[in-house]
Amino acid sequence: MSPTLAAAWLVAKVSNSPALAGLAGRVYPDAAPEGAPNPCLIYQLLDHEEDEQLDAGEIRDSSPGFQLRIYAATRMEENALREAA
Repeated sequence: MSPTLAAAWLVAKVSNSPALAGLAGRVYPDAAPEGAPNPCLIYQLLDHEEDEQLDAGEIRDSSPGFQLRIYAATRMEENALREAA
């Protein structure tokens, strides 16, 4: 899956979910821009083992995978957004 398609999918997921409304306009590839407000969602497309990863883990098969990070003001808010995502 291309990074562009991944971004479009995530933005659509956030836009169509009332539980993720706090992330609207705050979905970023690889890292949030400096000064970006929380909550925000950071995603990485993991398609090659040699790619730099936030949390390097085993990538099985040759199928692409995603890594999502959600940042929020409180752990409770973060957990709720993570569960919804």
